[in-house]
Amino acid sequence: MYTASSLISDISSHGAIGAFCGVVLLSYLLEDVALILAAVLAIGGVLSPIVGWTAAFVGIFTGDLGVYFIARLLRKPVAGWKTDFPMPTTKELILCRFTPGLRTPAYSLCGLSQMPFFRFSQIIFWSGLVWTLVIFSLVYWSGEQTAKALTHTNWLVIPVVVGLIVWMRLRWKPSFLRKELVSHD
Repeated sequence: MYTASSLISDISSHGAIGAFCGVVLLSYLLEDVALILAAVLAIGGVLSPIVGWTAAFVGIFTGDLGVYFIARLLRKPVAGWKTDFPMPTTKELILCRFTPGLRTPAYSLCGLSQMPFFRFSQIIFWSGLVWTLVIFSLVYWSGEQTAKALTHTNWLVIPVVVGLIVWMRLRWKPSFLRKELVSHD
């Protein structure tokens, strides 16, 4: 069975360049796992913190652009049976970065609705920059401070954060998910 420790060991055995590439490639499949892995590799000294964060950011940013371009390429085939794709607003795109499960549909709709590339890339660049800096810093800091930070009372933070994410996901319905798609018929 392949475990987290064997993944870290395998990536570490390829040096800094291999670890950098491994984080980038993993981020195409599991963004958040790659971000956490980059921080763990930085804690373990395989990558410097700035290189670890850069690998995670590069992978996440290019992966988001990939989703946009794939959807943009699929516009013509899909437009045969659906048109008038709702375009997410800037605020919705920023909030989608921080809400699990909404990035792929939102970024796909941006491609399908032909949101201007420069606008899309700017929004995901800055929101991704903030996201990766915050999460990487928290994981890196907590990893370095494990003995001090993980007391019994601090474990309560985890269910509170998960609860807030679930509450936000249940309460917030982005307008692009509420709009009905118009058919050609």
